[in-house]
Parts: sequence; structure tokens; C-alpha cells
Amino acid sequence: MRRSAHSLYATLLVLGLTLVAPIGPAHAGASKDSRRQEVIDAVRARYIHGVTLEIAQEKVGPDRVDVLVDLLAEPEFDARDNVVAFLHHLGTDTSIDALLTHLHEPVGDPYAPANDRALLLAPQTLGGIAGRGHTRALTALLDMTAERSEGGILARSATRSAQPSGTLDDLIEMAMRGLAYSQDSTALKRLQQLRDGTVSPSSRLRMDGPAETAIELYDELAAGVTLQSNSETPSLLSGGDADPANWFREYNFRFANHTSVTNPMTLSRADDLATHATANLGTSSYPGDMACCIRAVRNSSAGTFGATNGIINNASQRNSVWNAGPERFKVVRIINYCDGPGLNLVGCARINGNGIAVVRLDNLHAEAMLWSHELGHNVGLSHNNSDSRLVMFPELSADPALNVGLTDNNCSKFHSAGKKAEPCNGVGCF
Repeated sequence: MRRSAHSLYATLLVLGLTLVAPIGPAHAGASKDSRRQEVIDAVRARYIHGVTLEIAQEKVGPDRVDVLVDLLAEPEFDARDNVVAFLHHLGTDTSIDALLTHLHEPVGDPYAPANDRALLLAPQTLGGIAGRGHTRALTALLDMTAERSEGGILARSATRSAQPSGTLDDLIEMAMRGLAYSQDSTALKRLQQLRDGTVSPSSRLRMDGPAETAIELYDELAAGVTLQSNSETPSLLSGGDADPANWFREYNFRFANHTSVTNPMTLSRADDLATHATANLGTSSYPGDMACCIRAVRNSSAGTFGATNGIINNASQRNSVWNAGPERFKVVRIINYCDGPGLNLVGCARINGNGIAVVRLDNLHAEAMLWSHELGHNVGLSHNNSDSRLVMFPELSADPALNVGLTDNNCSKFHSAGKKAEPCNGVGCF
């Protein structure tokens, strides 16, 4: 007989509340402070195409999971979503308790996009941990998706979110993705039951569509498909100081927020992004950085759209967002799929086409250069993995000296797609 979800979680939460304490004197030593700061720097970076196993191992590693657990419980920490994504790859039994504690009593402002993403990622991350043989994580996911469970602990999580009415449905969908990541035969059987309607967590929810998507993910992972990578064929590396073009090229862009986004893009913020991006792209910031005569200008009011649920978990949902309206930029809640499955992507764009999905970021510089990076994909640019100063580097930073540069090839691509605006006399732009 299946154990009660309430009794299961009561036991786990007692453990979790003991193990997951706010950061305190234990981290007071200089070496521990340095160790902690390295982890903070790693999770505060924004990985455009998601957190991969390689990134997690290289930048944090299994010996510093305790720092991730501490950060998950710190109310004011501003990159909780990446903490959860790193735990997907590195988490252990202690991390299970931390995640269940977080689901029971989420910390931080629920309207902050990073906190909203952290909540959505938590059930999926339990699946990543279950996939490494930690059976308590699988048990938790089976309880969340059991017959008439109403999501179990997820029902409580939803009531503490920014949008309680729809978040429970979204969390149950993410629990299904967790079952897929577990790569367990019991999990696959549960997904098949959810798809066929023989098990339903709630009488008011249709589970067949999300369950079918999760089964597709299960099959992809079983076939050896790896998570979305930040590596692509690099852009050319040649560069110069001044744009030889004779005309400014202007991008009149429109954007739309998904109706479920907890902190939508505003007109004033979009104008700030355009101004910041234009100044950085039009200035030679270091020897070899092309000062490119291109300009970003918002040309309409903010739109809204409702394709899918503001969550991109597969190619169909990605395409629905891209095609939802005439706006180039679509602001969504979370991205877990672009060219393939991934974890906590911040942007996804068509190559050589009109269509960009982005999530909200707190830092102005990082958000402006994210939009510039994704526009670069639209005009045909791929990643350049060799120099963090370049716009097309796949890792975003709040450092204003990074993610700002263009090679002459980059600038030429931007010129090829923009609208001719006014003469710039071939002497640079700013």
C-alpha cells in the first residue's frame, strides 16, 4: 500500500529543517568564505543555453554541494534558479531534503523571476537526483503524481507562489519531467498511466499532453541525447576598431510578455535595454572590438500572448512561443528546451529567422546583452566560445566589460539585416 504523502513529507521535512539552515558562522573562516564565493560567482553567471553537467562539475563540483544547499535556503539570494539547476547534476540525499523543504516553504520574493524558476525547477531536479540512484527522490515524485494526490506537497508550493491558480498544474508537469529524468522503469509506468488516464492526480486536470511530452523526454534521454550544449561552431575572430559602413542600421523591435510571467518586461525597461545595447555595440571597448553602427529602438507598446503556459519544455512549445504574434522578443516564464532538452536556459532564438524567447533577468547589463546575443542568432551568428568579452559568448555576466564586443564578421551580419537609417561616415558610432 502506498504511504500517505503527508506522512512521508512530515518525516522528510523534519530532516530538511534540521539540515537546511541559513548560512551562518560555519562559513566564517577565510578559506570557507573563498569557497562559498566561488560557488556564488558560478551560480550568478547566466548560461544562455542552460546548466550542463560539464558546467556544474567544472564550476562547482560535488565537494561543494553543501554551499548550494545553504544558498537554496538563503532568503535574499538572487540566483536560486541556477542553484536548483546545479543540484540537478550534483545533488545527493541531503539535497533531496533541501528541495522538499523549499517546496514546502519557498523562500524569497515569489514575484522575482529567479525564484519563480527555482520553484518550477525543483521537481524536475528531484528527477535528476533520482537518476543517480537516490530512491527517496523518486518516491517523492511518485507521491506528487499519485492518484488524487492533488500534487501532494506541490499543492502547498503553489499556494506560496505568485500565481497559485495555475502554478499547481505547472509544478505537476515539472514533476512528470522529473520522472523522465529519473530513467526508472517505475517512473515510465507512472507516466504511461498519466497519459492513458488510469492515474490522475486531480479530477480537474488533463495529464495526457504533459505526460506524453515527458515520455518523449524519457525516450530521448534513454537513447543517449545529452542536454542542450553551450558549444557551437564559433564566429570568425577577426576584428577592427571602427565600422567601415556608411550607414547606421536600425532594429525597430517589438516585444510581448506571456500572461503568466511574474515580473513582465516594461516599456521603460525595454527602452533602457535598447539604449544600453546600442551604446555597447556601437563602442569599441578594447583593441579588436568593432564599433558597429547599429541601433536598437522599441517601436510599439508591450504585447501579451498566451501560447502554452509560459513554459518551454519541447520543440512544439518553443515554436508556439516564437509564432505567437508579430513581436520578435517573447518573454516567458522558463525555458528548458531550445535545440534539445536543457536546464534553465535564459534565451532561445531562431538562427537566420525572426523569433526569440527570453526570460527576465535582474541585471540591466546581462539582460541587454542577452537580447543582443539572441538578436545575433536571428541574423545568423553562432556562439564564440573563446572570448568572454564578445556578445556571442554563451555565458552572460553582470560585468560591464564582458559580453560587449563584436568581430567585423559579427558587425557585418547585423548590418545585413537591419534597416538603413542615417549616414555614419565610416568613423565609428560613438
